[in-house]
Amino acid sequence: MRAENASDLRPYTLLSAWAGFVPGVKTTDFTTEEGRPPVYGANNLPDPWANPQIQRVQAAFNPVLVADTGYWAFNHNSGANGDWPSPHHPDQPTLTYGSQVTRTLDVFNDTFAGPRADVTWQARLGSATGPVTASGTLPLNIPLGSHVSPQIRFTAPTTGSRLYLVLTTSQPGQGTLFRETDEYFNLAAAQPPPSYTIDDAQQGTGIDRFSYSGTGWSHQAVALTPPGQPYQGTMSTDSTTGDTASMTFNGTQLRFYGVTSPDGGQATVSLDGHTTATIDFYSPAQTGDVLLWTSPVLPTGTHTFTLRVTGTSDPASSGRQIAVDDTDITGPAPPYVEVDDTVQGSAPTSSLTSAAAGATPAAKALRRTPTTAPTATT
Repeated sequence: MRAENASDLRPYTLLSAWAGFVPGVKTTDFTTEEGRPPVYGANNLPDPWANPQIQRVQAAFNPVLVADTGYWAFNHNSGANGDWPSPHHPDQPTLTYGSQVTRTLDVFNDTFAGPRADVTWQARLGSATGPVTASGTLPLNIPLGSHVSPQIRFTAPTTGSRLYLVLTTSQPGQGTLFRETDEYFNLAAAQPPPSYTIDDAQQGTGIDRFSYSGTGWSHQAVALTPPGQPYQGTMSTDSTTGDTASMTFNGTQLRFYGVTSPDGGQATVSLDGHTTATIDFYSPAQTGDVLLWTSPVLPTGTHTFTLRVTGTSDPASSGRQIAVDDTDITGPAPPYVEVDDTVQGSAPTSSLTSAAAGATPAAKALRRTPTTAPTATT
C-alpha cells in the first residue's frame, strides 16, 4: 500500500490491529466492513505491543521503512496468527550456493528531518545474529513523502541453509530509526538440469530417434547377468566399416552409453558434422550401459550426434564390434511415450502408443549409476 503511494489510509484498512491497541475497544464492540468482528481487542489481547501482527503493522508504517521488495511481495500476507514471514510460505525464496545475488530494496522517507537517509545492510548466515557474509551502506537522498528503490549485490555463501538480510535505516543526528531482522532466504545447491534417456531400440528419422545406416547393423534383445546387461535389455551392434548410427536431439548436452566386450571395436564420434573423438568398445568382460562419451555443453537448440564404425580395435580385442546402448540428453524432455524396440519407422513420438505411455521423464532419469567410461582418444 505504501509502495503505491496510496492516499486513502483510513483506519478501517487495519481494523484488527487498530482495535487491538486502542484501550478499551473489544472485539464485540463493532463489526468491520468485511462483516465480522475484528480479530483483536482488549478482551483477547492484553499486551498488543508484543503481538507479532501489531509489530508488523508498526514496522510496515515506520517513517523510514526499508524492505526487500521481492521478499515483501512474496510474503504479502501474514499467517493466521499474525506470524511473519508466514508459515503458509515455508518455501521462502532460495539462493543458489555461490551465486551472484542482486536484490532491490524499497526505502521510504516520511519524516520531516530532511531527505538524507542511510541504509546499512548485512547478509548473515544462519540467523539474524549469525556471521556476516556480506555488508554495505547506501547513502540516499529521498524526497520527503516518497521512496526510492536502490539495489544491493553480494555473493551467496557456499554452505548453510538460511541467509538473513538485516536492514537498518538512520538519519543524520537521529541514529538508527528502523531495523528489520526477519527477512531470510533459503540456501541450496543448484538443481541439475532436466535430462531424459533414449534407448538404442527407439529408431526412426525424427527427433530423439536413432537412425542406423549401413548393412551391418543387428538389433538384439538380450537377458544377461549384470554388469553385462544392456540398458532396457537391448543393444544395436555393427562391425562394418563406415556404417553409422545418428540421432538428432534438442538439448544442451548428450552422454553416449555403449556395451563393451572382449570383441569390442572402435568408432568415431561427430557432433553437428565435426568429428570430436574416437571411442573404444573393448573390455575384458561384457559390460552394459557404459558411459563412453560426453559432449561439451552446447548452445540450446537442435544438434546431431553421429557414431561411425572405423573397423579398428584395441590390440587385445578379438573383434571390431561396436554396440549402441542408449543416450542421456540434457534439456526439457518432450511429451514422453516409452517405445519398445519392436516399434520402428519415422512416425513421430505422439503417434506411438505402448503399455507405458505417459511414463514420466523423471522415472527414466532414475535409470542407473553409470559405469566409468574407458579413456577416449581425441
